[in-house]
Amino acid sequence: MTRPTDTPLATYPLGRGERGETPAEAAQRAAIEAQHEPLFEIIEEDR
Repeated sequence: MTRPTDTPLATYPLGRGERGETPAEAAQRAAIEAQHEPLFEIIEEDR
């Protein structure tokens, strides 16, 4: 998965990342995803 920091912001309109979100929205989403990552890993191990 690529992070918004992998591509210069100049390539996106008005400083929005590849998902069309502001840096604050990206940070909030990343924090939520980080909280759920261990759960996803446990589910994958059970399969």
